[in-house]
Amino acid sequence: MPQTIPNRKPQIIEILQLLASEEPQLAYERDVPHVDITSELLCMWFDDQYHPDDAFFVSCFTADELAYPL
Repeated sequence: MPQTIPNRKPQIIEILQLLASEEPQLAYERDVPHVDITSELLCMWFDDQYHPDDAFFVSCFTADELAYPL
């Protein structure tokens, strides 16, 4: 039975929007005062979401979305 690849794009976009927006970050910091928010945001992106060589990650995006200038 073939495995269905989950579409992680909505979660990836959500964390990117959080990383790009000051007010939601400040709200997160207020809601979770016992956590180092900077470390948490970095972990949420680099440990949990951003895996550019992973087939599941790549399958969520078009070639244009994955392209970046060198």
